[in-house]
Amino acid sequence: VSVESKPVSAPVQNKEQTAEKTVEPVKQPIPSQAAEPETAQEQPRVKPNLTNQSQRVSGLSLKGLRRKKEILERQTEKEVDVSKLPREAFTEIAMQAAWKEYVAKLQKKGEKILASNLETDTPTLKGTAIQIEFPNDTMRVELERAQHGLLEFLKRKLQNYDITIDITVNEAAERKYAYTTREKYEKLKDKNPDLDLLRKTFDLDI
Repeated sequence: VSVESKPVSAPVQNKEQTAEKTVEPVKQPIPSQAAEPETAQEQPRVKPNLTNQSQRVSGLSLKGLRRKKEILERQTEKEVDVSKLPREAFTEIAMQAAWKEYVAKLQKKGEKILASNLETDTPTLKGTAIQIEFPNDTMRVELERAQHGLLEFLKRKLQNYDITIDITVNEAAERKYAYTTREKYEKLKDKNPDLDLLRKTFDLDI
């Protein structure tokens, strides 16, 4: 006996069950995010006012000039009264010793040209004026340019601020001045002939 198999039908779900399954859960409305604040509009770039800058610099410059003027005025007020500076008496020998001391300082500093010029003649004294003679105008100009330091040294050393330097030029007497070691030796030998004998006796070099 053949038994026909009947297809088993899936259980029929009632409409309520189907509805439960098919109905999607109600989505809660998502609160809308607060709108982002609008970005501030970019401020236009302000070009530097060159006129103002120039005025500022000018103002600072004027201020600096005024400041400098004030400083100079204070320095002027603090300047020593020349009438109160020392004016002690001094001898020609003391002056010549101070002169040589200054020459030695120049040599140590390497200012050999000026030092040599100052050794060209022996300075003499007339009152408070120191007199020196040069064989040419070039040496006179060089000393005049550098005499400030010499005068300040002599004034402090001799304690007399009336000292001056009187420079004369005698080109006719140029050859009487010794410039090289040989010329200096010959000049000394003319004054003292025994000097040559001394040199030969001890076999000395010039």
